Amino acid sequence: MAPMAQPPLITLNDLRLTFGGKPLFTGVSFSLSKGERVALVGRNGAGKSTLMKIISESVESDSGDVWRQPGITYAIVSQEPSLAGFETVLDYVSEGLEASYMAEAELMEFGVDGAADPTTLSGGQQRRAALAKAFAREPDVLLLDEP
Repeated sequence: MAPMAQPPLITLNDLRLTFGGKPLFTGVSFSLSKGERVALVGRNGAGKSTLMKIISESVESDSGDVWRQPGITYAIVSQEPSLAGFETVLDYVSEGLEASYMAEAELMEFGVDGAADPTTLSGGQQRRAALAKAFAREPDVLLLDEP
């Protein structure tokens, strides 16, 4: 017996977005269900990051339909995460969490010292800290922008 398909978390239908009077993308349609992985591949400036912002409700498309399962949660890891303003890496990763144990566990998993000063981290360590922050939130949808 084949496993039942999961209901979609997000469905995009015929999205269109223009930027500076020129179409950034047109006719974008897809669904994302729990457990699925999707890769967006394209040239720089093709709209990959912007499409992720539409998915995560940060930007609206010019036209088309976006349906999201009610209560869906997102975590986004940007191309260049900013840890500015945090005294320790743990402060950054645990921001907004009720308990810091999830942040501590993820930092350990990603091999980053939670007690470290964020200004001393290499670019790779900053990305791992940003991934730890995203995973600690246990989101329904994890969006990784070229990490």
